Amino acid sequence: ANPGDWVELSPDELDPDSAAQTLAAGLAAPVTAPFAAITPREAGLPLTRLGPQDVAGRACAAYGVADTTATGERIDVTIALGDDGLPCAVETRAGGTVNRVVYDAYNPPLTIEIPPLGAPVASPAANS
Repeated sequence: ANPGDWVELSPDELDPDSAAQTLAAGLAAPVTAPFAAITPREAGLPLTRLGPQDVAGRACAAYGVADTTATGERIDVTIALGDDGLPCAVETRAGGTVNRVVYDAYNPPLTIEIPPLGAPVASPAANS
């Protein structure tokens, strides 16, 4: 297929050990809310109020928590919440790496359209 083409692909046709299978599984997985699966241990960690934080022009209250990874490395998490109780941002710092996700829109209007020229791709098994 050409780079701009849309193709129809079944994850069952991918090599289970391939990067493409890993990517397909990630795309098919349900989206979860940040920290939706907090363990009882994580829920028991002390939370520190850090004060107000401006996130993309939104007034939020920031809270911080520190934890340790399985390898003993410190991980710092800052969670900023809006007046509506929804997250404004979640920032994780560990090992010199900073990952910050900003949540600036909830339930935006969304339209998904099927590409006009989707074409099935022959599986590798069909070509052998």
